[in-house]
Amino acid sequence: MGKLEGKIALITGGNSGIGFATAKQFVNEGAYVFITGRRDPEAASAVQEIGRHVTGVQGDVSNLGDRDRL
Repeated sequence: MGKLEGKIALITGGNSGIGFATAKQFVNEGAYVFITGRRDPEAASAVQEIGRHVTGVQGDVSNLGDRDRL
């Protein structure tokens, strides 16, 4: 059982860089992770690479409508 088993995380900018590395680590430790990214193709690619317990959501945290939708 991982440290984050049964937890849910939201990682903005989770499709690249530190956010992506964090999302992968959280999944490896048992969490279900939602990642956001401004461009859908990059978010979808990150979801595919992580492979399990992850959902990608297209959105820009500087956009109030995107934040409300999330």
